[in-house]
Amino acid sequence: MATITDIGTLIIRDPKLRGGRPIIAGTGTSVVRIAALYKQGYSAEEIAADKDYLMIVQVYAALTYYHARRYAKSGGIFE
Repeated sequence: MATITDIGTLIIRDPKLRGGRPIIAGTGTSVVRIAALYKQGYSAEEIAADKDYLMIVQVYAALTYYHARRYAKSGGIFE
């Protein structure tokens, strides 16, 4: 049976951590850092393999969070 994960639990914001920027829960890795690696051409799988403390689901959650925020800030227009 598949395990269901609430992706809302994978990304957190805490004013005491990374200046309140969104991070992957349980790590100090910011969403922006994951997005930057992705924009440099690394796949989600490559990022997870390089950062062996991250699960692939965490990397995808960070990318989803990043892209959803970009979409919302653009007024609902994909760039």
